[in-house]
Amino acid sequence: MYSLNCYELFRKRNFATYSEFYLAMVIAAECGRRGGYLDMKGMKVNTGILSKSLVTFFKYLKQEGYIKTENQKEEPIKIDPEDVQQYFDTSYITDNLDVLVEERKDSYVWDYDWCNNNYVKHRTSFLNLGNFEKVVMYITATTIVRMIEGEIPKKPLVLKFRGHIAKTIYNYINVYSCVKTLPWFNELVEVDTDTKADLDYYVFWNEGSVSGKNKLWSISEKKGFMEELGMQEESVVILWTRKGMVKSNPGGKIESATVGIIKEIGRDFIEMDTIALNKTKEEVRQDYYSIPKDLRNLYTDLLNFKPVMFSKNLQLTSLGIENYMDDESQFISLINPTEKVNKIITINGKEVQREMRCIDAIYWLLCQYEIDFDRELYKAMYNEGKDLLWDEFGEE
Repeated sequence: MYSLNCYELFRKRNFATYSEFYLAMVIAAECGRRGGYLDMKGMKVNTGILSKSLVTFFKYLKQEGYIKTENQKEEPIKIDPEDVQQYFDTSYITDNLDVLVEERKDSYVWDYDWCNNNYVKHRTSFLNLGNFEKVVMYITATTIVRMIEGEIPKKPLVLKFRGHIAKTIYNYINVYSCVKTLPWFNELVEVDTDTKADLDYYVFWNEGSVSGKNKLWSISEKKGFMEELGMQEESVVILWTRKGMVKSNPGGKIESATVGIIKEIGRDFIEMDTIALNKTKEEVRQDYYSIPKDLRNLYTDLLNFKPVMFSKNLQLTSLGIENYMDDESQFISLINPTEKVNKIITINGKEVQREMRCIDAIYWLLCQYEIDFDRELYKAMYNEGKDLLWDEFGEE
């Protein structure tokens, strides 16, 4: 019987996001299409990040024998596929397998037009916009497994979204999320969209929405979430401001993001120092020398740039904690552990441009500009207590 080991594929024991778990479920469905199963023994997930419908999908796949775990106890009530929101008839995949994606020299490409022009069977089911988000996930899972099994050459699958299809970000937000959080998936799948939306924020909002976090929370509940997340006095976090929250777009859009240091957690408020800081001294110096010579005398203050700190009193009633929020215009979050940026820094006396994690970049900036903060707490929160790039290469 065919089987695929989930741990070997995902290269970790824990699912970090809703989207990662959803991907595992559709891969299990693909294993089932092949008459086999996904071996999930030893895999773990915090059920708090999952929707009820995704849990039902998991139970259905176990019921059908498409997933094997340590505990194979049968559900007392048989689950009908019609009651599973994420269910898609995989026989439709089989019937279109030869034309599932367009093969090009260096990639596979799939988009709405390819589907419309090449799928002969079950075309209406694939083109139904109500199914589209599922279709994207199932086609991605099938193509990945086919590459893993050597049935087709291994090369990137490019999922293209244009026009009105691209505007409905929900159609591809889960695939995009996995591209961001799973290195092995990032090597195999690319999302090509012409939307101008902030997809990273949509991922963040979607994770909260599907797990039921986007609602009103009490002050005590918000303080409890802070404690769970390890946010405490002297923690370095990000303060976000958003706008444009309406019924059709409850998440709104991000207006600004600022590094903040929590100085006090009061009964119903947070006192925070915020720092407008995003460029290293090397980058500020580069900005100065990019100014025409005859104008530089107007900007000499750049050579002695010092970040300005502001003290803010934030009422917890109007402050979201991570994605535990409703319509609050501001929220605080931990620094994204997977996000990376390019910064110009000096290493061993030589200026270099280096890609680094945001965790490293923010720590570098705070140290370089001699901002008073708890370095040991920062490293404990974000790097398991280990030294960061500044500790190795920075110049005090």
